[in-house]
Amino acid sequence: MYKIKLQMYVWDSTNEQAADNYAVFSKELELPFAPFNGLEIGFPSTRGWRVKSVCWLVETCTFLCFIEDLFTNSYELDELTFEEWIETLASDGWSCFGPHPKQS
Repeated sequence: MYKIKLQMYVWDSTNEQAADNYAVFSKELELPFAPFNGLEIGFPSTRGWRVKSVCWLVETCTFLCFIEDLFTNSYELDELTFEEWIETLASDGWSCFGPHPKQS
């Protein structure tokens, strides 16, 4: 089994340029194979997350996988707000760092 740590940014707008705040989420899990760019990892209660890049962390013997950013408040009826995503991901076992104001 391979230890991996997923990490993603959640933004409070439909794109990074329009956002005022963001939060960083991470989740540790194991895979039966080494992760790779483009891999989609699905969870029962949320959509699948696509891996953008993979980095091997020598010190912890863990793959750090950056997954696609999540943009919120898109005004679509089926989308959650920024605050709702923070609550949903935290209740699904993701660790949250933030929210933080976006640096210009």
